[in-house]
Amino acid sequence: MDTPEYQAMVYRQSLMRVIAFKAGRVRGMADGNIPVDEAEFLRSANELATLAGMIEDGAVSGSDSESVPGSNALPAIWDDLAAFGERAANLRAAAETVASQAQAGGFAAAQAAASGDIGPNCGGCHRNFRQSDD
Repeated sequence: MDTPEYQAMVYRQSLMRVIAFKAGRVRGMADGNIPVDEAEFLRSANELATLAGMIEDGAVSGSDSESVPGSNALPAIWDDLAAFGERAANLRAAAETVASQAQAGGFAAAQAAASGDIGPNCGGCHRNFRQSDD
């Protein structure tokens, strides 16, 4: 399929995989699940903020789970596009906070925000706007 709606779905899913990887690196270090690498932590937090700023680009009407096979995006995105955008902005802000804290004071200064703020912002969007895999 080469429709704009299908391409939006592919874009969104690809972007979310990269976001999941970067968030996993940041949270993994913050939670003590992977070894801390200060440079990678800062880079991943900065990249996560940039990627979160790209989420709304994939919110193309008609690319939802009821319209495009393989899509996990619920039609609720387009019922409340402002709330969807707000949640994407919240993830970006959380990642920017982590990155700025890491830039100013290293990993130790950003660890609490990375552990506590990234996941809830991802989940806050998924619960409302993404079809469950179950």
